[in-house]
Amino acid sequence: MKKLFLILFIVFSAFKGNAQITVSPSNFVGINNTNPSDLLDVIGNPVFGTSTERLSLGSGALGFNRRVATGTIYNASSYAYQFNHTGSSTQANDYLAFQVYQPGGTQVTPAALSINGLGNVGIGTTTTYDMLTVNGNMQLSNASIPMGLITEFPGTSTPSLNFDINFREHNKNIGFLGASFRIYSNIPNVGPLFQWLYRPSESTTEYTLMTLNNNGQVGLNIGTATPAYTLDLSSTGQIRAAKFITASDSTLKTNIQNLSGVMPLLLKLQGVTYKFKSNVNTLQNPFVDTSFINRTQIGFLAQDVQKVFKQLVYTDNKGLMSLDYQGIVPVLVEAFKEQNTVITNLQTTNTSLQTSVTNLQTSNSNLQASVNSLQALVTSLQASVSALQKKVSSL
Repeated sequence: MKKLFLILFIVFSAFKGNAQITVSPSNFVGINNTNPSDLLDVIGNPVFGTSTERLSLGSGALGFNRRVATGTIYNASSYAYQFNHTGSSTQANDYLAFQVYQPGGTQVTPAALSINGLGNVGIGTTTTYDMLTVNGNMQLSNASIPMGLITEFPGTSTPSLNFDINFREHNKNIGFLGASFRIYSNIPNVGPLFQWLYRPSESTTEYTLMTLNNNGQVGLNIGTATPAYTLDLSSTGQIRAAKFITASDSTLKTNIQNLSGVMPLLLKLQGVTYKFKSNVNTLQNPFVDTSFINRTQIGFLAQDVQKVFKQLVYTDNKGLMSLDYQGIVPVLVEAFKEQNTVITNLQTTNTSLQTSVTNLQTSNSNLQASVNSLQALVTSLQASVSALQKKVSSL
């Protein structure tokens, strides 16, 4: 009797809702299914829940606050979420995606999270290349301080990878200071860059402490991502070491020519004292040694040296000149040798003159002796004449 009442109730409800309901001999109930194979077997898109939060089922889809069949958002003041299965005979192309929708129904992302037939997980993508593929920025942090690994993709052709320590969300939260290691590749004709960055507390300004580009050029505190030399330091940077050695093996060199006639050129150089200019950017950089900037320096002006020894002056991609002070050493050595040759020649001439003077002095002494002998002879002759005069007078 109870079974007959249930069947009549189901038939009445089905007639009223224009739905076909079937109860099998095994007590399986089918909705729009004449051959149910489970306790409840529904063909169609059933909906469950209250008016403010409903669960919708569809073919390969499960919607939360979203009707799968039409895309209707049940509660327009809340976001909606949906699992969607895309079937394929290829493991990589068969995946289950978790989707997000705005209250107005606009899709936020087609795949906030996905997993395919290979077991690979995708975040922000359904195309995976490994066990975990993330398309977009990623941040690992604790509850209060943004820190860890952050990947940023400014554009499809300009990807970058940041590894930030105690940094904040990119250019937004400025409450913490920190350092960042960045792999960057959006500068034309330069390629990937490895950078160490620093941002002071309460500041959105990032300072580049070190840069390494794909040409093997390293920049330290130069304020730019493009070093011009193998090792490029800030114009106000200082290096201290026990010793610097330079490769100088003759087998490494060609077109070797001796320096000559450098003394007149060296005399054209003008040594000067000076101070480095300080500007706003320099003073804001916490890693600039301001005592070095304010200290009086001794040296040359690159523009002056270029007029005389252009081989010692280098110009970077910004037009700033640098001077190879070490290259002045061979010039000084050759100038010293040239000066030494002049001194040696003068010494030889002086020796020769001294010999001549000595010879003249010897000749003068001999002449003086002859004069003295002649004077003695004259005196003797005068005495003889005086004696003869006396004899003549006595006759």
